[in-house]
Amino acid sequence: MIVDELKEMSKRMEELSNAIFINPLSEDFFEAFTRKRLELVKSIMDEEPNSIRELAKRVDRNIKNVFEDLQLLNNLKIIEFINEGRCKKPVIKKRTIIMSFKLR
Repeated sequence: MIVDELKEMSKRMEELSNAIFINPLSEDFFEAFTRKRLELVKSIMDEEPNSIRELAKRVDRNIKNVFEDLQLLNNLKIIEFINEGRCKKPVIKKRTIIMSFKLR
């Protein structure tokens, strides 16, 4: 029983160490989590595209706009790019988002 609890605690600690903390009342939250950007995140998680161009085709959007959205998500450390040959592959960096409401 104690072993199971320790395993669960270890799993939660790992999730927290790989999480991003966001204040949902901040401008960053509303800037980052538009419907189209969330669609990009979901597509990256579900389909694992090999390039930005492939992702843009999958979500039926202009590659320039997709790239700009991905750059913002990269700046917020939600995704990262892996260079594969001449392509940049978008991958999810943080799979857990913790919302922190701070009261003044």
